Amino acid sequence: MLRWSLCLWLAPALLGAAPNDERSEIQNAIPLRGGAYVLAETERGVSLLRQTPNGLRALWDRPGADYVVLAGSTALFKIRRAGGEAIEEADISDVSARPAFHDVAAFDSIGGLSATESGGALHMAITAVEDGHERVYYICREAGAWSRPVLLSPAGINEPRTMPAISVSEGRILVAYSGYDGEDYEIYAVTGLAGSPPRFAPERAVTHDSGAADILPSIRQDESGGRLLCWVHNDGTGRRAMETPLLADGTIVEPVAEPPRTRPAAAAAVNSFCGFGDSITEGNTPEDHSQSTRVGYYPTLIDLLSQGYGPTQVFNEGFGGEITAEGLARLPGVLSSIRPAYVLLMEGTNDVTRHSAITPATTRDNLRAMTQKCVGAGTTALLSTLLPRGRDDDFDPTGYHTRATNELIRKLIIDDRLGYVDIYNAFIADPNYAYTLMTDKVHPNARGFQLMGQKWWGLIKTLAPRAPESLSSEQVGTKKKAKLTWPPNAESDRAGYILQYGTRPNVYDRTVDLGNKTAYWVTDLQYDTTYYFRLRCYDSVQNLSDLSPESSVTIIK
Repeated sequence: MLRWSLCLWLAPALLGAAPNDERSEIQNAIPLRGGAYVLAETERGVSLLRQTPNGLRALWDRPGADYVVLAGSTALFKIRRAGGEAIEEADISDVSARPAFHDVAAFDSIGGLSATESGGALHMAITAVEDGHERVYYICREAGAWSRPVLLSPAGINEPRTMPAISVSEGRILVAYSGYDGEDYEIYAVTGLAGSPPRFAPERAVTHDSGAADILPSIRQDESGGRLLCWVHNDGTGRRAMETPLLADGTIVEPVAEPPRTRPAAAAAVNSFCGFGDSITEGNTPEDHSQSTRVGYYPTLIDLLSQGYGPTQVFNEGFGGEITAEGLARLPGVLSSIRPAYVLLMEGTNDVTRHSAITPATTRDNLRAMTQKCVGAGTTALLSTLLPRGRDDDFDPTGYHTRATNELIRKLIIDDRLGYVDIYNAFIADPNYAYTLMTDKVHPNARGFQLMGQKWWGLIKTLAPRAPESLSSEQVGTKKKAKLTWPPNAESDRAGYILQYGTRPNVYDRTVDLGNKTAYWVTDLQYDTTYYFRLRCYDSVQNLSDLSPESSVTIIK
């Protein structure tokens, strides 16, 4: 498979760009015939360009297409259709003629493509969304006819399988991809024999790391002509290239598992907030991963928190360039070392901008898994939609992928009843946001970060306190009186407690506002009667917590 990242500049008149545009950037260009021609993704779609003394000249284009790969003389790419996406092919053996475009397969949403020619057949691995989750399929073209898609990843699982790579040698097929195993992302592989129909073995894991993301697999030849399975490993500190040999029969020499990276555990901090995400969360600083709270939206948020919430801790756990698969592996270490009460989660921009092979469904699945890890750590996850694209964005010029991802994020928020801020809508409320709120095509400027801080605070101040951890009750001697005690809530804006009690479990017909106390005596009770009590905490703006655990006491004469 060929998929190169090569940036060139193209005169706008050649591709019909708007007169006010000075230039249009080409992404993911594949040079042909020694660079005399270029097959490239542009802001309009896929184009074939010819190198001339005066620069590049467009011979033909395919509007709306993206993610081009080349196998032999066949170009393959995705194209959006009403109600879904399709894979198209075009024979470009004659580069001087406009090719015919033919559909290969259609799905709700298509992720990555990888293709190779071998023995006169074209073999392709793709990831596509069916039943709401990304899966891996194999399709083959022989004698000019395409086979039906064959599902390679396990049927019925809800965990994503994404980023495919394919290699065929002497009729032996190897498809490698990255997938979530319930903890983090690992590299998986499926092997098979070409034929009609092809025969495939079940999926098996190649890597077995803990707390790390193994992503972006590829297959290449080494200097001796052998093949290597390569991938990127990220244990939360950064990316590292990994590889392992492939034997002649396609067997993978499994690598030794990386030891898990651990971070020291910290005590839980109730009045603590942690920003988690990519460079937008980090603050887009020129230093590598400074994670300072003096940049980005943090100064605005800290100032508003100190005014309205009291003493708080704020942590910057943004990591520039990170995709959600990597964030999912990094998050547990952050939760154990910081133990924040709230995580301000905004991630997925790099899924859209750097890896169009990742579908919005996989981004959604990864964000859901992150919120579940927060719940398991006793932390509340607060979500944000992704920022809109800036001016002349090259990766998502129409904003289609960003909007599709945000649509699934909003549905996740509703389905899982999560607190959220819609920063996307906050930005586009300004018709000139690309100039007034953003410093480039991806990142906010100072004013944009200030708006983000205000929006996060707008959500935080509506959050209810946590439910009181416990409640104890005991009769006072032999009197018709009970003493209630409880540990104080740690929220700095705690204002008081509401007591509810009655003579049946979970049924309370009496309510008392106790004020900001940690003990209370209930009088005028009746002998030979059991009473049941529960507390709620409220804050300075009258947000009310859930109920505490129930406590009971029987009044005995």
